Amino acid sequence: MSDLSRYYETLGLKPGASAAEIKAAYRDLAKQWHPDRFMSNRQEASIAEEKLKAINEAYRLLREAKAWEQPHMSPQSPVSPSQPQTRSQSSSRPMVRTRAANAQVYYDMATEAVGARNYPEALEYLRAAIRMDGQYAEAYKFRGFVNSLLGYELSAQADLQKAEQLEFERSLSNTAPTPKPSPAAPAPDLQPWTSTILCDRPTEPITAVAVASDGRLLASATQQGAIDLWNLKTRTGFCRLHGHEGAIYALAMSADGQLLVSAGADRAIRFWHIKTGTMLRSLSGHTAAVRSLALSPDRRVLISGSDDGSIKHWPLSAQSSRPSVFTNRAHAAPVRAVALSHVMVMSIDEARMLLTQLRTGETLHTYPAMGELVAIAPSPNGTAFATGSRNGQVTLWSVGSPEPVRSLQDPSQPMRSIGAIAYSPNGQLLATGGTDTALRLWNPETGQLRGRLNGHAKEIRAIAFVTHQSLITGSLDGSIRLWHRQ
Repeated sequence: MSDLSRYYETLGLKPGASAAEIKAAYRDLAKQWHPDRFMSNRQEASIAEEKLKAINEAYRLLREAKAWEQPHMSPQSPVSPSQPQTRSQSSSRPMVRTRAANAQVYYDMATEAVGARNYPEALEYLRAAIRMDGQYAEAYKFRGFVNSLLGYELSAQADLQKAEQLEFERSLSNTAPTPKPSPAAPAPDLQPWTSTILCDRPTEPITAVAVASDGRLLASATQQGAIDLWNLKTRTGFCRLHGHEGAIYALAMSADGQLLVSAGADRAIRFWHIKTGTMLRSLSGHTAAVRSLALSPDRRVLISGSDDGSIKHWPLSAQSSRPSVFTNRAHAAPVRAVALSHVMVMSIDEARMLLTQLRTGETLHTYPAMGELVAIAPSPNGTAFATGSRNGQVTLWSVGSPEPVRSLQDPSQPMRSIGAIAYSPNGQLLATGGTDTALRLWNPETGQLRGRLNGHAKEIRAIAFVTHQSLITGSLDGSIRLWHRQ
């Protein structure tokens, strides 16, 4: 049996199947054998992982063998050295602009593919981006990340080394496309942002917020243990939930806005049906306050971080109120925050950051702390993340690299403890807030401070973007503000 026949057989196809048939078979099998479906059984999960690797490999090689073309956006259709060019096509400056623009399009398509966990397809788009722009450091870095997810460690290492080389060469060039701003430069104000007060209850400090992906619903939590639900279209509250004993430190909402998860000082994790305002169930297992929650997009897994130094993986597909829980005790200190980024869990304590595999809890990378860490946020495409510390330090990191990319500084006003941090959905803004009460907006690509917004009287404890142009902040002054750019 030839290799190609074996790959067709792996996907359950007959030799010569069309590109569309290969793609459809891959998607069905990848869903069927995704290890997340077998989290309650380690042996089955291991078998599924091996099966998925074989499926990914077969799909990748059959696509390369087919060398198919997609309408309008084919990775095979960009300019080829063997294709004749007209005089207008060979003009250097227009060609550079066209190639760079198209490379960005493919990069964006790869981001969408990774978001859908379609990693082989993401690799195809990134190969196309790199073919069109060989100096595209970010594409090399992103491809290294995707290769690492698929287990192609040698390829991942080669891509990351190439990205570092290109970034170093860029730093030596006076024409670098994204130069770092001078720390002494004044911070330009963002185009007008306005804020609306949704809530102002000085006796009920706000400790957490969560927003539905469609931007219609907001959940907020208080230090007294209450949860309020808000309609962001009418900007009114419509329900108050009670059940916790003590402060609530974390909220997580499902993408469809139907399920809310809360946790806090009483160590319990509670699930709420938002439409009816009823508590569905409560989970226990932590021996100290639960500081952070992260819910997977498919609602199959919940991650919790606690002051007891543990991270727990709760498989939510189990019917029992006490499902088989995987506990990761890689942290020696209280876990201040956790975040989910595709198939990885990001977590921080006061001394370090860990990047672990979602399914197994295996530590992938360890990062040194930049001050006592209290907040973390992954970028939307999963290739970077930002951290905030008690000393006012905001640091940007690249997944897979132990060295920080840059630290963010406000040149005219030193920052104090950072308690909340969030990326905009398109990744073009980073918002931070803390004890100095200012909401700061940054360009994460350049590190430039885009604006400083004031309105709260006490520490900002929670930030959540509603859209690219609007976000929510919650403060210990008891107020919730909706900010939007005009």
